[in-house]
Amino acid sequence: MKEFLEHILSSVTYVSVISFFTAAVISYLSFKPLLFIAKKFDLYDIPNSRKLHIHKVPILGGVGIFFAWIITVLIFLNYNAFPHFQFFLAGVLIIVSLGIKDDVSGLDPMKKFSGQIVAALIVSVLGDYRITSFYGILGIGELPYIVSILFTVFVFLIIINGFNLIDGIDGLAVSMGIIAFLFYGIWFYNSDTPNQYFLIAFAMIGALVSFLRINISPAKMFMGDTGSMLLGFVAAFLATVYIEHHAQVCPIFKIPSNPILAMAAIFLPIYDTTRSFFVRIIKGKNPFKPDKNHVHHLLIRLGCSHLQATGILVIFSISIIAMTLIMTKYKFGFLITFTIMMIYTITLNTILYSLVKRKENNA
Repeated sequence: MKEFLEHILSSVTYVSVISFFTAAVISYLSFKPLLFIAKKFDLYDIPNSRKLHIHKVPILGGVGIFFAWIITVLIFLNYNAFPHFQFFLAGVLIIVSLGIKDDVSGLDPMKKFSGQIVAALIVSVLGDYRITSFYGILGIGELPYIVSILFTVFVFLIIINGFNLIDGIDGLAVSMGIIAFLFYGIWFYNSDTPNQYFLIAFAMIGALVSFLRINISPAKMFMGDTGSMLLGFVAAFLATVYIEHHAQVCPIFKIPSNPILAMAAIFLPIYDTTRSFFVRIIKGKNPFKPDKNHVHHLLIRLGCSHLQATGILVIFSISIIAMTLIMTKYKFGFLITFTIMMIYTITLNTILYSLVKRKENNA
């Protein structure tokens, strides 16, 4: 453990430290003006039957996160080490535009979904950032170009909407983002090939840490779809690039760029979104229509506060990453590792559901 901590401390250069603090400061300074704008133009998230807050809350936090992150990235990024950055940026701008439109005046779910597809296509087709192989998973190796594009777009959609859908209680999506970007940031900094992807991660962590102080329960501001979709899009991008570094190894514990680890870093949003979509389809409901059947809703119905529910799910997410790291170290196969992850998650979900039903039946 001592060697592990020494390695992390020695590996974090001034670029990652300065990018973190720059984004944190810009993020911190942006929220007071954004609160003023929200009040002036009545830009609030209004409580309704499917939402868990009881007071209207300003909803421009995602704009502050975006500006803090993008300004930091544009200042410190070494563009020579980030090929096709313009296509990544174009995708980000589309996602943020969709989020702002949805937060300010509402946006049809299918139009939002279509915009997400366009953003993912720009990154995967024009930028050529795509998942090119299954690396032997299910006996599948290199993917045909069209299949590679389609699968990459599918991954982007799952992750974007995963972060969007878990943003249902105070601090949860932000905390999940910090965990994911910390994992990717440390790995990319220590990967064999020089890159700028760690800067993308550390700048986002800085913006999120500052925002968390006003998003933790009781939240003074929400990040809205602007923030949650931005987190999902950037996380999907980093996960895609991480998977494509498959042959490389991070010196810390000799962690390989294993696809199962890419999934572990963002497993809760992926699982919860996929489960919710299938449950809605089975019940004959619109899979894009929000409901109150997510994991965090079960914890709230069980009597947990927003802070307690967020804490429980943060611990769960960290345990998933730790468990997957251990299984990867001992060379467990993808299917075995994924099966254990699913059993662990479904067991938690089932226990929560049973406790909620028992509590509500006895009420």
